[in-house]
Amino acid sequence: DVKDKDPLVDARRLIETKMEQFKVCEKETKTKTYSKEGLARQEKLDPAEVAKDVKDKDPLVDARRLIETKMEQFKVCEKETKTKTYSKEGLARQEKLDPAEVAK
Repeated sequence: DVKDKDPLVDARRLIETKMEQFKVCEKETKTKTYSKEGLARQEKLDPAEVAKDVKDKDPLVDARRLIETKMEQFKVCEKETKTKTYSKEGLARQEKLDPAEVAK
């Protein structure tokens, strides 16, 4: 038997409140956009909330663009390194390099 049940009761209450929060969140995410509930929810949104959502999404869009440009740069670099030194492109590149760069 546990003599001091207060920590158990507190933990149980915390778990129950988190479960309720998750239930609400899950319902919001699973609501289809063009269902009756989804359309009713869109009407309830304040313009301030919509503006906040747009502001929150901008950094994500910027981060995605940055990642895409980095990926393109990586692919170009990878292509350059894969080019064999004996191919026409590789030989032409070696002729353009300084002897100091080749030593590196």
